[in-house]
Order: sequence, then structure tokens, then C-alpha cells
Amino acid sequence: MVPATQAYGMEGIDRPDGVTPASPAATLGGTAASVAPQPRGAASESWSPHVPPAAGGSIGTPTTTASTFPPGASSVYSGMGAVPNATSRMMPAASNHPPEQTNGPGAALPYDQRAQQPTGLDPLSKQHQPVPPPSYPPSGPVPSAVPPSSHSPANMATSSVPMDASDWQRERPAVQPRQLFREDDSMLSFPSNREIWLASTLALAVKQGFVPPARVPSVDEGLDIERVDTGPDNSMKEALIKSMLSLKLQATGLRADLNKQMRNEEERVAAQERARVAALQEAAFYRAKLAANESGLTDERARLDRQRIIQLEKLVGHITREHGELERKVSMLVDQTKLEARLRQLAEDRLSETTKRALSAEESQLKVYEEYSALQKHTYETEAMLRDHAAQISTLTSRLAAQQVERDTLDERLSSATRTIDTNRSMLTQFQEALAAAHARVSDHERQHSEQQRQHDAQTQQILQLRNDLQAKTAELEMKSEQLEQQSSSVTELESMVQTLQREAQKHREAATGGLAQLLAMQQHQQAAGGLHDASADGTRETNVSHQSHVQALQDETQALRQLHEESRASLASMATTLQQATDRSTQLQRTNNKLFAEIPSQRKQLASALHELSTLRDKSHASRAEDEQHSRALEAAQIGTRR
Repeated sequence: MVPATQAYGMEGIDRPDGVTPASPAATLGGTAASVAPQPRGAASESWSPHVPPAAGGSIGTPTTTASTFPPGASSVYSGMGAVPNATSRMMPAASNHPPEQTNGPGAALPYDQRAQQPTGLDPLSKQHQPVPPPSYPPSGPVPSAVPPSSHSPANMATSSVPMDASDWQRERPAVQPRQLFREDDSMLSFPSNREIWLASTLALAVKQGFVPPARVPSVDEGLDIERVDTGPDNSMKEALIKSMLSLKLQATGLRADLNKQMRNEEERVAAQERARVAALQEAAFYRAKLAANESGLTDERARLDRQRIIQLEKLVGHITREHGELERKVSMLVDQTKLEARLRQLAEDRLSETTKRALSAEESQLKVYEEYSALQKHTYETEAMLRDHAAQISTLTSRLAAQQVERDTLDERLSSATRTIDTNRSMLTQFQEALAAAHARVSDHERQHSEQQRQHDAQTQQILQLRNDLQAKTAELEMKSEQLEQQSSSVTELESMVQTLQREAQKHREAATGGLAQLLAMQQHQQAAGGLHDASADGTRETNVSHQSHVQALQDETQALRQLHEESRASLASMATTLQQATDRSTQLQRTNNKLFAEIPSQRKQLASALHELSTLRDKSHASRAEDEQHSRALEAAQIGTRR
């Protein structure tokens, strides 16, 4: 519970009903209405000395309840450095001013009242200290214009002070030490990309269930540097890393100590500020009352007392409501504590019962374990006895009548053997089916193997046949080439012979033509000189006969040469036809040879694939044979086991 006098001056506390206590700048006027809690953003009942309006404004005039004082009282109030006004306690719009302060003495005050909070007024004297006027940020809208007279101490509490950008630069509010420390702290701890990444990773880990440590390790706690990759021992990297880590730890410790001292100092300053504000409010009230007493205005004193009583009643009512709320919270917490105690008692009871059940279960488990150990020991002994009986089964057949005690064991062994036989029979049936399936697979593999073998043989025979055909075609082609060469040589010889015969025929033709010309010339000469040479007619006749016989011989030879020439032409034409046929056949054989050579790679590929399939079938056949042998051995072993 906060005392009434202390709660009266705590303007930094936000009340649940939205009421904010008045600031010192609004309470130094000395009225009881100025110390009453005012709702945020609403004008309260206040008064001020009558000030003539200037520049169309009504600064210094009453807003809701008009009340004037004599000049003496107004001089007293004006000498105190602040005149209460409804506009000084108006909450500025959120769009025109910065957000409210969240900590410190003036946390719940409006922006203009926080700017006017350090008034610089000495409570023991009426002299004024130089107080910076309220300021607005350049980015926000500037209030309406007010004459320079409004900057007097009597109008310091108003929030409608004209400010422009130059006034903002000249009359910037003083920087507080806390802001300087915060700036230094933010500059020292400016987050890097690695720190941002680490923070995001830690946040993701916290979402996934990671529980962060409850506190930050102090400077005295050593850092596990062994886990850090510091390079080789006694290296510059290790020294730098260790010095950097130590400096970071020292900086963290100093920052934590500085923050702690600053928080303590802030708390102390806040308490002193609250006490100072409360004292200033009380002093303002009593000064106003003293001024009223000096002026002799009993009505004003009564009104001040009534306002003070109303305000105190409101404050007491608010404190009573807060006390009731606290009592309700305390009762709720007490009920919750009782419920938690009850639940804890029930949980302890359940825990005790669970512990008892666990102890009993542990005892029963120990008993079961002992029984299990005994049964296991008995099982070991029984197995040893069974092994001994299996070794002595040949001698126990003669003592069967004397060992009736072991009949149950033998019956159990017989039943187990019967079950084993049934199992072996079923397994034998399965083995037989598997063997039949394996035989079927083997026969199928053999059939496929034989088929592949036949295909391979057929392909091999085809390849051999193709090779033989290729060799025969090659030999025939070579023979035809030789014949073609011989024919070409014979054609060349015939051509040379024809040319020789043509030359000889030309010579004979020239000789015959020359002889005929001579003969005709001689005949003409003889006819011309027929009468003159009658005596030599017989000799000339013989000469003509010899010439005629010679001409006839030449004509016969010429005819024979013509026939020979025609025969040589016919033989040459037949040889040319034969040569053309041989050339065509050689070309056809060459094409066939090229086709055969082109088919050889495909045949080789088919042969390789057939050989690969043959090797695969051989491997499968070997594997199936091995499986058959294994199945046969397993079948023989099963048969031997069933016989035993």
C-alpha cells in the first residue's frame, strides 16, 4: 500500500482508470485543482490569473470553471513561476508528439509536461531559474502561433508554444546521462551479422523446445577455451583469441555492473523526484492558501479546502479501490496458494502411494527374479541331465522297468521328437516341392541353354558359311580381276595388232594403188603406141599377164586383209562386250563384298550377345545345379534325421 502523500506525487504511475496525476509544471500554480488527478486527453477544472488575450488566443484564462483572484493573489501565483491552465494538462495528439516515456519519473506524463518537468524553481525562494522552453520535434506539426510573451514563466505550463525548425535546433532539450549511457551501450553492443544469426538461431531453438540458461555467466566464471579452435599451442592466434575472449568477458561484466548501478541510480532518482514533486505540490497548495489568507478571501480558502478535500477524497477512493483490488488479488493468490498446497499434498500422497507400489513391485520383481534364477538353474541341470540321458540311451533301454520316474521326461522327449518329425516331414515336403521346382527350373534352363546352343551353332555355321562365301567371292573376284587383267592385256595386244594390220593394209593399199596407176599408165602408153610396137606384142602380153596375176594376188591379199580386219573388229567388239560384262560383274561382286563386310560387325555383335547369353545360361545352370546339390544334400540330411 502506497501512502497518500507519496501517491499524491507519483506522476509516473499509470492508473487502471486512465487517470494520470498532474505534473510539477501544472501544480506550481498553487491551486488544489492543479494537484487533482486528470484524465488523459481531457481538460480539468482549473483557474489562472486573468491575462489579456493576445494574438487571438485565450492563454491564461479559465477554461471550464472561471474564477478570478485579486491582484495580490495573482502576483503571488505569477511570482511562483507557473500558471495552471487547462491546455497545460491536455494530452497532445499521438500523431503530433513522440510516444510516451515507458520508465523513469515522468513515465505517464504527456510530451509537453515531460519537457516542462524540470522547472528550475527553488521551493524556498520566489526567484526563477533559467528553464528551457518546451520543444517539439521538427517532423511533427507545429502548434498555433502565440506571441513571445507566452514564453514568460507565468505561461511555461502551456503546450501551445510556437516553435519552428531553427528554434528546435537552438532550444534542443538537454541530453540526460541515461541517454548518453544508452547510446554508448548501443554503440558498444552494436549487433554484427554473426550475433544476429546467433540470436535468430537461439529464437528458433527456443520455439523448438530449447530452454535457455537462467542467467548470463559472470566475469569470474571461466570460459571453456579448450573447445575453441585456437590453432597450434603458443601461437599468435591462440593469444589473440584468449585476449579477445577475456576482453569480451570483462566488457560484459562491466556492462552488467554499469546497468545495475544505473538501475539503482534511476530508482533512487525516481524516489527523490516523487518526494520532490509531492513536496512542491504541498508547498504550492499552502502558498496558495497563504495568499488567500493574506488577501482575506475566506470563500477562496473554503473553495481551496473543498477542492483539496475533494481531491484527497478522490485520491483516497482511488487508493481504496486499489487496496480492494490488491486485497482481491491477495485473496485470489491465497486461494490459489491453498489450491496449489492441496494439489501438492495430493501429489505427495499420490507420490507416496506410487512409491509404495513401486517398492512392492520391486519386492515382487526380486521374488520373481529369484524364482527365475532357480528355474534357470533347474533348467540348466535338466539340460545336463538330458545330455547325460542322450549319451546313455543305449543302456537305459535295458533298465526301463527300473526307471519309471523318468517316463514323463522320455514322453516329453518323444512328443518333442514327434513334433520334430512332423516338422521335418513338412520341411521334407517343402524341400521336395522346392526340389521339383528347382528341377523344373533346371530343365527350363537346360532347354533354354540347348536352344541358345542351337542358335549359337546355327549362327556359328551361318558365320562360317558367310566366311566361306566371302572367301569364295573374294577368290572369284581375284580370278575375275586376273582374267580382266589378262583380257585387258590381250585387248591391248589386239589393239596393237590391229594398228599394225591397219598400217600394213595402208601400205599394201598404197602399193596396190601405185601399181594400178603404173599399170593404167602402161596400158595407155601401149594403146597409144600399139601400132608402133607390134613386134614386141608377145613380150608385152606376157608382161601384162604377169602384171594381172600380180594385181590379182594383190587383190586377193587385200580381200584377205579386209576379212582379217573385219574379224579383228568383230573379235574386238566381242572382247569389249566381254570386258564390259566382266566390269559389271566385278562391280556387282564389289558391292556384294561391301555388303558382306557391312554385315560382319552385326554378325559379330550377334555372336557376342549369343556368347554372353550362353555364359549367363551357363552361370545360371551352374547356380541351379549348385542349388539342386544343396537341396539334395539337405534332403539326404533330413532323410537321415528322420531315419534316426
